[in-house]
Amino acid sequence: MTAFRDLPIRRKLLLLTLAPTSAALLIASIGFLTWDIAEQRREIREVIEAESQVLRRYMAPAITFERPEEVNDTLKLLESRGHVRLGCVYKLDGTLYGEYPGNRERPCPAAPPSDSTFGWNSYELRAAISDGSADVGVFYISRDLADVHRRLAVGSGIIVGLLVLAVATALALARRMQRSVSEPLLDLADTARRISSSRDYSIRAAAISRDEIGVVVHSFNEMLDHIADRTSELNRTDANVTAAVDPIPFTS
Repeated sequence: MTAFRDLPIRRKLLLLTLAPTSAALLIASIGFLTWDIAEQRREIREVIEAESQVLRRYMAPAITFERPEEVNDTLKLLESRGHVRLGCVYKLDGTLYGEYPGNRERPCPAAPPSDSTFGWNSYELRAAISDGSADVGVFYISRDLADVHRRLAVGSGIIVGLLVLAVATALALARRMQRSVSEPLLDLADTARRISSSRDYSIRAAAISRDEIGVVVHSFNEMLDHIADRTSELNRTDANVTAAVDPIPFTS
């Protein structure tokens, strides 16, 4: 705070304008971006859960009647979901019964996870497959969150760009508006320095506004008027005293 207190008035005014503006914009932007990402994650969860429910409904009879080819055909529907990495079906004994994408590049785990997880890089859903009366298997689906990361990166870039634009605009406006505050104060300070160095009490500060600064300038000028009157009165009094005590010239 001491460093700020000692700054020139122009820099103080700029900081007082830019600092609250930047802080408010940054907080609002981060809040909006956080809400947007949270909403996207919620939508992803709802979509995956809804699709899982539909797929499990179709796969239950195929598991019950031992038709693994129908399970794999159903899992192929996940091809339309670009961010789904894995779709795995297990029987109750843990045996892998069907998988998507059906190759060894991204194999299904040997056993399904114990629970669903929604992390930073992926959403993994574990759900029971039921034929209506009892569970017949387990469905596991893994979706990456690359689109969330991309949205976060784009949103962060937009926030930075808008923040820079807003600060630049605020800086340009502040530089023009702060003159109405700084220039009268700087003129008043310059007038006080000139009077202090020259002892010339006839110098006056220019009052260019009617606000509080204008009141200060007007009061300062009135003070100078009183000082000038007092100085003139003292000078007259001193002259009269000098004349009264002036010795009578000696004559022979």
